This record gives sequence, C-alpha cells and structure tokens, in this order.
Amino acid sequence: MKTTGNSQFHGVVIVLIIAILMSVFWRYFSKNQENMVKANLANISGQLSSRLSLIHAQWLVTGKPSLVKVRAAYTDDDSAGDMKVRVNKFGWPDSKLDFLACERIWKSVMERELIAMNEPMFVIEVKSQSKKSARTCRFMLNDRLYIEYHSLNGKVFNKTN
Repeated sequence: MKTTGNSQFHGVVIVLIIAILMSVFWRYFSKNQENMVKANLANISGQLSSRLSLIHAQWLVTGKPSLVKVRAAYTDDDSAGDMKVRVNKFGWPDSKLDFLACERIWKSVMERELIAMNEPMFVIEVKSQSKKSARTCRFMLNDRLYIEYHSLNGKVFNKTN
C-alpha cells in the first residue's frame, strides 16, 4: 500500500514538473513571438523606406516627372524589369485616384501584396485637414503594430508598441 502511495506521489510530482516546464516554455515562446513580429515589421518598414528613397532620388535625377521609371526588384528579364510609379509634386509615391490609394501605393512601391508574416495587413488612409495636398497611409498588422507613410515628405514611421 505504501508503494502505491509513493508511486501516486511521484506521478503527481512528475505531472507538476511537466506543467511548470510547459508554462515556462509558453511564456518564453509568447515573449519571443512578439519580438519576432516587431523585428519583421521593422524589416518591412526599412524596405519601404529604402524603396521610397530610391524612387525619390530617381525623380530628382530624371527632371521631376509625374511618373518615375524604376527597375522592378523581382525580375530576371532586362526588358520586363521596368515599372512606372506615380509620384506627387513633392516627388514621393502617391496615387492620382482616391479609391484604394494607399493599397495602390504599397503595391507599386513594394511590388507585393499587403502581407506580413503570412498575415494580411490592413490599410487605412489617415485624413488630415491641415495636409490636404498630401496623403498619410497606415499599413497595420493590428491596432498596436503598424507602418505609417507620409507622402508629403516620404517619412516612414514604424509603431511597434
């Protein structure tokens, strides 16, 4: 009878230890998953900023046209590698149409769909009374994590908290 009590006690201790280890692992995983998402968003933000700067530089070099011709990043064929990006009077990518303007800007600059870490990103245009000649686009993973682009000056902000 004592051995049954001892083996039950050992069984409970083992289950308790496994539960504690699983809890520690889950906390560690959850904490690192958030850091991984933030790092990925920072990477995408950097790519967006880099491409915007490239388009703006090309706009300056080519005499400030309304359409800037840039080499597509994902083509091997030299003849199919050029694409045209519409820019505003400040030389930053923008859309002539208001309908889905921010989505159009993203696709023309980033050359891909609005997806980050296999999750869809949502897009809103933040309207401002004071900046009617420029557009502010917010590309969001959720309400706490997003990238914001200002077509007035080409600034990109990465909000990760």
